[in-house]
Amino acid sequence: MNNNNFNFKDVPATNSYQRFGHRKSTTSRNKEKDTPLKHGYHLEDYNRHVVYEHYYDNEEKPFYVGEGTLQRAFVFNGVRRTEYYKNKAVDINKIKCKIIAIDVTDEEAINLETELINKYGRINNGGSLVNVDYKRGGGKRESILKKVYQFTKTGEFIAEYESAAEASRQTNINNSNILSCCKNIKNHATAGGYIWRFTKYFNTTLNISIKI
Repeated sequence: MNNNNFNFKDVPATNSYQRFGHRKSTTSRNKEKDTPLKHGYHLEDYNRHVVYEHYYDNEEKPFYVGEGTLQRAFVFNGVRRTEYYKNKAVDINKIKCKIIAIDVTDEEAINLETELINKYGRINNGGSLVNVDYKRGGGKRESILKKVYQFTKTGEFIAEYESAAEASRQTNINNSNILSCCKNIKNHATAGGYIWRFTKYFNTTLNISIKI
């Protein structure tokens, strides 16, 4: 696996308690829980895009591979984790997070995550991962890998791109804003002064309120 294009980071947590006023000890029952702070990351790092692995109780192989914000990488319970995950990792104090890559694009993250899932395999196929097959849910991954089409505010076709990430690289327009516009999310009628869609057949009646 070639990860030469990804930005890896292993930073000691120097003076992190002083920076954010955290106590060196805690009465929390989860005081052994792995946190970004223990890896040298800080509050300003929480929205950085990462690919990560979760290990349980000193096992050699990860039981979960994921991608998302750094903050999400250290979420070990709650509604954001499946029942398969929770049944495997009963004690969150025994979960260790390993950041595999940081500051990656959506496409890079999805590709690396998929590569790692294929490497370790899902538990129902003899592997170690409790990851649910993302194709069942689609959602984010499907939209990230879809072609996107760029239009003027009056609906005139400009260009076609293989994905929102590719469009972002070529136009310097925020990737997330392009996706939000494609999905017709409220207050995202345009991105970078353009209309974006997942289809080339643009319906101008959807955007009659856009100011030229």
